[in-house]
Amino acid sequence: LEFRRVPSDLAILNSPFEVQIKPDATDGKSSDLDNLPTGSSISCIAGLSKSHLLVARDVYGNKQIFKPEAMSGIGVVFDGPSQVMTSLQDWADGSFGLSYKITRAGDYFMNVKMSGSHIQGSPFNVSVAPDGLFVRASTSQFSSWAVSGASVSKYIGTAGVPNIAIVQSRDAYGNMNSGMDSPFSMAMKKTVTSTMAMKPQGAGAYQAVWELKQSG
Repeated sequence: LEFRRVPSDLAILNSPFEVQIKPDATDGKSSDLDNLPTGSSISCIAGLSKSHLLVARDVYGNKQIFKPEAMSGIGVVFDGPSQVMTSLQDWADGSFGLSYKITRAGDYFMNVKMSGSHIQGSPFNVSVAPDGLFVRASTSQFSSWAVSGASVSKYIGTAGVPNIAIVQSRDAYGNMNSGMDSPFSMAMKKTVTSTMAMKPQGAGAYQAVWELKQSG
């Protein structure tokens, strides 16, 4: 800032002056997450960490400066199929790192508040897709065979009664994997081993029908 006399163009004592305009108080409604507009959706994959940049701003849109107690005014709460743990990191410049990892696939709402108010776009729609196929987590069920005792690997059926076997493909976290690019087969061994391909049924499920007429 500079003061000068006209028309001599002489500066007054101590001119020019340096003036710093600090941001006003943090305003939640003006603060933002990744600069996302209202109505934005966030997509992620089960089991993979997701990170965002949360920026505190005043009512005029100015980025906030570092304040030691700033993180205490931030709240992040998820509503959805499972509980979600979040992590905040203060970057000491008016911005914060927000990260989380969701293992249960489904649709969530992420509520982000700052200074008691929702930030721009909050609550956010968060869509979590299943991870890739993990064969060892995939599950099976049978239409007419019953579990024998306490063993979940031994079943009892009746000769001549058809049985429908269904395998549901899942990811490592137990979420149904709807991809149809990983077909399964079913094999049964007594004196010889016979194998049949399981037919896709949609939503990552595969089916085989087997009718055993010989006991044993």
